[in-house]
Amino acid sequence: MTNLLRLLLIGAAIWFGLRLYRQWKLNQQANSRVDQQRGPEAFEPMVRCRSCGVHLPASAVSSTGLCGKCNS
Repeated sequence: MTNLLRLLLIGAAIWFGLRLYRQWKLNQQANSRVDQQRGPEAFEPMVRCRSCGVHLPASAVSSTGLCGKCNS
């Protein structure tokens, strides 16, 4: 009787371990899919302020080519 109980406990432990492993593996795959869907970050080109020469992202420079400090 004790051998049967021991086998049942070992079987339950193996089943539970496999179940945890499969769930962990599914979470890893889901996380990698999310990372792949994001894709690479889009970088903005850098431009130089015409007055002070500081390099800034293109969206931070006014249409006249000046940064926020030089524009005011």
